[in-house]
Amino acid sequence: MVFTRLGLAALLVGPAVALAGLWREEMLGAAVLWMSAVTAIAGIDALLGRALARLEFNRSLPDPLSLNSRNPVTLHVRNRSRFLADLIVLDDLPEELRPEGNLQALVVPPYGEALMRCTVYPRERGKFHLGDVYVRGLGLFRLSRWQRRYRIGGEVRVYPALADVSRYDYLARARRLIEMGYRPILRRGEGRSFESLRDYVRDDDFRDIDWKATARRGRPITRQYEVERSQNVMLLLDCGRLMAAETEGMTKLDHAVNAALMMAHVAVAMDDAVGWIAFADRILRMRPPRKARDQVARLADDLYELQVELVEPNYALAFAPLKGRMRKRALVVVFTDLVDVEASDRLVSHSVALYPQHLPLIVAIRDAELEALAAAVPAGVQDVYVAAVATRLLERRAHALAAMRARGALVLDVAPHQLTTKAVNEYLCVKAAGRL
Repeated sequence: MVFTRLGLAALLVGPAVALAGLWREEMLGAAVLWMSAVTAIAGIDALLGRALARLEFNRSLPDPLSLNSRNPVTLHVRNRSRFLADLIVLDDLPEELRPEGNLQALVVPPYGEALMRCTVYPRERGKFHLGDVYVRGLGLFRLSRWQRRYRIGGEVRVYPALADVSRYDYLARARRLIEMGYRPILRRGEGRSFESLRDYVRDDDFRDIDWKATARRGRPITRQYEVERSQNVMLLLDCGRLMAAETEGMTKLDHAVNAALMMAHVAVAMDDAVGWIAFADRILRMRPPRKARDQVARLADDLYELQVELVEPNYALAFAPLKGRMRKRALVVVFTDLVDVEASDRLVSHSVALYPQHLPLIVAIRDAELEALAAAVPAGVQDVYVAAVATRLLERRAHALAAMRARGALVLDVAPHQLTTKAVNEYLCVKAAGRL
């Protein structure tokens, strides 16, 4: 039982009366009697209100939820009694989902219904157990509130950024992909098969100008080629210790999973076959390339519970299936991070070994917080040491990436917030250039 403001005001009449007992002794007894009566009535009010309350709760929310996006949650309340229900409702959602607005006041009319809407903004992937609903209801005499727990429970899955995939589809249909920073999906490019002729536009390669058609029409004409389809794309996700670092609100692995999901979605739209390998010191998930509409859903199912393992990644084990089982040429996209030359040497030695059978693309995720520490103006001695360590780590990383490029590796070094768009754009560039 919790006193309302009215109940507290009535209860505080007792101490006021008790002050009069300093002059008249019988007033002290009247104050005690008054406070006891108010407490008893408030208690009866709470018990009666709790007994008469006939409430039903039903929670609805998307399953799965989308990582790093606002997802709606609706709590449906039904009042099965003939009394007005004046409620304070707490929907006990996990902190990992970062709920907003899950504590609200509701008034439900007799035999009526009400909706409580809130949002969750999950920053972690995985499966989460949902809590129950806790209610404080106003008593009939408005002196107290009763409390009750309604067991709902349930669980929900948090998948990679599905909202970004939906938005990508919408903008692709509206031909507005540039708003998200993506190159348009072009069915024509610089592949091997001639498709058509069109007028020359700025930035066209001079090698694509058809001089005979230009002479006939009296203006520059460019040849267009059809982008190759039905090619293989393999996504390799490093789940080792370096991917545990948090940057821009998520771990590097979370950023990589989001980018891999979007790249798979675009590759399927381009009629390519997509497969993936998630690895640490062992292979955690693996599916061979497959050209199917449900392949993106399979990827989301495989990766939503994937977590970082604090071990060194075993590149030899991860690359072995590409050399043995997969004979058709593929674009092998490795989402990882590097700190030193030794780690890059291990990665390069295995990725270079894929040539000429496959085309490897190393996607290294930068650490925005580390770069900020290195660039910050020191305010004291401690800050000088922090900046020196950060600068040293960035130098080692730059040296490692330079060594990889020197050995012929295709490297994309990108900030986390640009990872998805730049990785997808790089894939589209590779397709347009006919490098597969």
